Amino acid sequence: MKGVLTNKVLDPELVLAVQVVAQGGMHANNWMLDQLKHKRKRASVTEQRDAVRLTERESEVAQCILAHPALSYLGTGNLLGIGERTVETHVRSLLKKYHQPNRLSWLAFMMQQR
Repeated sequence: MKGVLTNKVLDPELVLAVQVVAQGGMHANNWMLDQLKHKRKRASVTEQRDAVRLTERESEVAQCILAHPALSYLGTGNLLGIGERTVETHVRSLLKKYHQPNRLSWLAFMMQQR
């Protein structure tokens, strides 16, 4: 059954119900109370990108791609002594962490950060 209010609920009862929940009443949970107390501001996309944590290998792959943007995954792998598929996996991870749709947009973003 869905939580539906009937027409018979009086305004004061509704206000009281909302206050009970907001004050930690029967339907409150820790997350909701935390949100109400601290009113956290969600981090912007730029702040999220600045907070990206890379593994050591992801960092090596990123540096190699930035230094040699025209290299294929195979060429990048040969320089680093790893396989082409491993490079692809690290690049996918970089794209996901930086919220970029493809390698070209990731390169453009990284060049702007310099």
